[in-house]
Amino acid sequence: AMGTSVAPTYANLFLIHYEMMWRDTYNSMFPKIYYRFLDDLFFVIENPNEETILSLLQTLNNTSTSLKFKFERSENKVTFLDLQISKSLKRSTNYK
Repeated sequence: AMGTSVAPTYANLFLIHYEMMWRDTYNSMFPKIYYRFLDDLFFVIENPNEETILSLLQTLNNTSTSLKFKFERSENKVTFLDLQISKSLKRSTNYK
């Protein structure tokens, strides 16, 4: 279905189903900051420990054989959808 006009809708419906399952599984540990654009996820885990991160990664990757997630982990900044998101109060704009 990818490459067709219904692909974005299909991707949204597919992931909404799993997001509800993840929220139920992780309940209070589910990230408070969570954004998704189609099949790209961005979230922040407050006070993470290695066990929580590995458990979440395992849960996400074991959800479906169609889904494989990779994590970018940083204390300061990460890239999401060609945006560099940093943990800073300073604002800046970069143009390509």
